[in-house]
Amino acid sequence: MLKAAHHGSSTSNSREFLEITDPDYAVIMCGQGNSYNHPNKDAVERIRKHTDRIYRTDLDGTIVFTSSEDGLKIKTEKGE
Repeated sequence: MLKAAHHGSSTSNSREFLEITDPDYAVIMCGQGNSYNHPNKDAVERIRKHTDRIYRTDLDGTIVFTSSEDGLKIKTEKGE
C-alpha cells in the first residue's frame, strides 16, 4: 500500500519509485478543491500504471485499512 507523497503533487511519486514499490493500493490525501490542485493529474496517472485501486480523501472521505487473518479490508466514508 502506497501513501502518495506530498498530496499527489506533480513532483512526487516518480516513475522509478513506483516501479520499485509497485503498490497494490494507493492512498492520496488531499482536500477537495484545494488551491494547489492536488492531486496532480500526471501523478495520478503514474500511480494508475501500477494499480487501479486508488483511494483519495477528496473523493472517498476517510479511508480505513484493516488487516486481519481474513486479509485486508478497506472502508471509505463514502462507500465500499
